[in-house]
Amino acid sequence: MTTDEGARRRDQIVNLLSAYGELSAKAMADMLAVTVQTVRADLRALDDAAVVRRRHGSARLAVPAENIGYLPRMSVSRSEKDRIGAAVAGLRPIVEVMTINFSLLALDQVEDRETVGTDQHD
Repeated sequence: MTTDEGARRRDQIVNLLSAYGELSAKAMADMLAVTVQTVRADLRALDDAAVVRRRHGSARLAVPAENIGYLPRMSVSRSEKDRIGAAVAGLRPIVEVMTINFSLLALDQVEDRETVGTDQHD
């Protein structure tokens, strides 16, 4: 198993728990087509990262309505975040686009004032 496979599977576990609320390790193993031992190992890692809470053979998200901490959040949906980053890597930063738009707007307003000022003096 590669690190990417494990991270992808843990993301799938988080998504399943988000959709179903609470699931047994066996149900998740069946859904993901892996062994129960594999799911339990992933649940231990997610529990250590405070992403999920395990109890009596099942698991649920730690606190669904509450934002998780920064470090645990870094590991959630890592592969999706990497794909999004790669997709937007060539785009201009929003601040740069906003700066250009505001600059053009300011130039339009200066041009309009000069035109209005010229018309008033004629």
